[in-house]
Amino acid sequence: MDQQDIHGVELEQMRTELEFTISTIAQLFDEFEPSVFAKPHRVSFNAIIYIAKGQGEHHIDHKLYRYKPGTIMFLSQYQVHHFDYNPDIEGYVASFKDEMLYYGNDDPYESKIKTALENVNCIYDSDEKYSFYFEQLSQEYLNQQDNLSGEIIRSTMRTVMLKTLVRHYQSCLTHQNRSPDALDFMRLRELIESHYNDTRTVADYARMMGKTTKKINQIVKDNTGRTGKELIDDRVMLEAKRLLAYSQYSITNIAVILGFNEATNMTKFFRRHTELTPKEFRELCRHNVAKSY
Repeated sequence: MDQQDIHGVELEQMRTELEFTISTIAQLFDEFEPSVFAKPHRVSFNAIIYIAKGQGEHHIDHKLYRYKPGTIMFLSQYQVHHFDYNPDIEGYVASFKDEMLYYGNDDPYESKIKTALENVNCIYDSDEKYSFYFEQLSQEYLNQQDNLSGEIIRSTMRTVMLKTLVRHYQSCLTHQNRSPDALDFMRLRELIESHYNDTRTVADYARMMGKTTKKINQIVKDNTGRTGKELIDDRVMLEAKRLLAYSQYSITNIAVILGFNEATNMTKFFRRHTELTPKEFRELCRHNVAKSY
């Protein structure tokens, strides 16, 4: 890995046929050096962090979240995070790949969970009863008695995600998503994830999906209330902020990574979305004051 890039973390070897692992926060602290947690790192999996006791700060991408008992934090694949070592914290960390949650391509809840996971990072003041689910997940993971354990873990994780993450996300929407194009929207998000540094035009994604630009914009509007261009630009901006905040790449190199012909073009793009230059944003991140940009 390039030493200037963001450090990456892979999911550890699974104990079940599902791509899933869970441990207490204390076990996590025992397993790694404290400096590991303080260094920004990009996860190759999804994760849920449940705080049962203690307070502290956790950075996800370039945003700061102050957690307390009852806080549930969500990390989606490829997000960057870091936090300070605090031995007084109690809770659980569950890590998993997308596939372990869903029942094939026709799962009616897949798009709902994925969309919520991409848009929500933290829920405060969750009900104390949720600690029960994490305790059950941990027990089932550590004490697998038969071939039912994998399905019990999957079902419990789905319950947690639907009762916390998805319900919270839906309550934040100004309109409920009843779009018949939910699967097309999910496919579009996957394409953007794969090609955001190659193209930023709606027309290119329309060609990839065999649809018109008008149809792509309608799909995005029905699912988010926004335009296709805004959705694409949001993903480019997210990666730009990650690299500016956490990598050692020069602004010129970041522009190349993101597919801009010149650094000045990226600067114009970045300023248009934040009213800051990339250099100004990087300086704010170093002083931990870029939370609202």
